Amino acid sequence: MAELVALADRGDIPCEPAQAAVNMHCHTFFSFNAYGYSPAALAWLAKRRGLAAIGVVDFDVLDAVDEFLAACDMASVRGSAGIETRVFVPEFATRVINSPGEPGIYYHMGIGFVSGQVSDPAAAAILADMRARAERRNREMLVRVNAHLDPVSLDYERDVLPLTPAGNATERQGRGRQAPLSSQERGRG
Repeated sequence: MAELVALADRGDIPCEPAQAAVNMHCHTFFSFNAYGYSPAALAWLAKRRGLAAIGVVDFDVLDAVDEFLAACDMASVRGSAGIETRVFVPEFATRVINSPGEPGIYYHMGIGFVSGQVSDPAAAAILADMRARAERRNREMLVRVNAHLDPVSLDYERDVLPLTPAGNATERQGRGRQAPLSSQERGRG
């Protein structure tokens, strides 16, 4: 990152002029990023595009925070780090809250984290529980999807977990891995 920033500062790598645009809701490869961007890659992208600020919010983990904020500092880009999760609210089971097409589902975010290292035992336990619940939800979903797409099936450990560097796969990794397999199977019939 330091070498890229030095090249950009010398004009050897073109960067767009600073602008008022921001993107405060980016996912890294620690939960899901369709382009596979690391936290540092997003900070670099913000510098190249002249963004005034950029923010990361990964699903259920703070794994990106330290790398991202360090990269933002190095690139002289304003950065914000957060976490996103989803919950089911039984009292609103028949109403769409803020997740289109998913009654009862509520996406909730926390923002302003300064480190992914959580020293408070109670907070660390909550984060560990969030990660475990997300994994359980995704494993259960994969079982249900595999049953409907037989003979196409995915193994969570073999096919899904390798798609994220810290083992926090989302349903999007599963779906992304399943799509090509489903297409291949349809082509055989």
